[in-house]
Amino acid sequence: MKLADIAKNDEDPGVRLKAVMKLEDQAVLTDIAKNDGFWYVASAAVMKLEDQTVLADIAEHHIESGVREAAVLKLEDQAVLTGIAKNDKMRNVREAAVLKLEDQAVIADIAVHDEEEDVRKAALEKLENQAVLAEIAINDGTESNRLAALNRIDDTDQLARLCTYYKNNVKYSTILMSSDPILKKYHNNFKIYIEMEVSKQRYGKDGLVWLILSDYSVNIISNGAEIFSRRYLAERGKPVEWFKRYSMGKSHEAGIVYDEIYEFLLSPVGESDLREIADTSIIPVLREAAAIRLGNLRDR
Repeated sequence: MKLADIAKNDEDPGVRLKAVMKLEDQAVLTDIAKNDGFWYVASAAVMKLEDQTVLADIAEHHIESGVREAAVLKLEDQAVLTGIAKNDKMRNVREAAVLKLEDQAVIADIAVHDEEEDVRKAALEKLENQAVLAEIAINDGTESNRLAALNRIDDTDQLARLCTYYKNNVKYSTILMSSDPILKKYHNNFKIYIEMEVSKQRYGKDGLVWLILSDYSVNIISNGAEIFSRRYLAERGKPVEWFKRYSMGKSHEAGIVYDEIYEFLLSPVGESDLREIADTSIIPVLREAAAIRLGNLRDR
């Protein structure tokens, strides 16, 4: 039996897949990509296609989202990618299309309006518009996206706006400390990144008790080099009955030890600069941390 016949007609999808991997005939590959009943066989055929028109047709119309996603990965037409990124019904396909977009206006629209947080995040991580990033840092419905947007902002005016907006939020104010002009003298070109990592875990004999666990990683980068790194884990390992009583389906967040972050940031700062930070910084938690350090220095 010829290779093309095996790739199209063998009853075993694993055999068809192996045959597809050896095929080069674009017409046969197109037929398999459009018609094979197993998505991974069809996807393997898609990954060997070269005709952008055929790829666009599959990316827009194939019934299986995995096959559409494979076609998107090979697609170059920005207009088609834009349509898919905005309109495909499946999150994984929209996200794959977003990763290939170039138009910042389209990226901004998706970063703000897509219904799925993962798609919005994929878009905001490509977004350059600082004003839109600031809006996302304030208004996105998920904290992981708000933090991701905040981590990408370096425009002075937007940072000042966010310092005012988040003046009573310790977590966000900590990220914004990298905008303080005095700290910049001691930590050259530095950024503070706080990232949330969300996972779900099931407990109990039947897995009926489930928890959402939110861990945090804190990293400080200066001139491209990591100078501080910590990971804070949400509480784990409590007895199942405790979870049933207090925690069913609720999010458990790690506690970030902010004092050790502030100690690291302020330890090289001279006393006169500490006094200026304590008196003039627009970030309340930084003013307080500087005042505490000043007091400790005087007590020595």
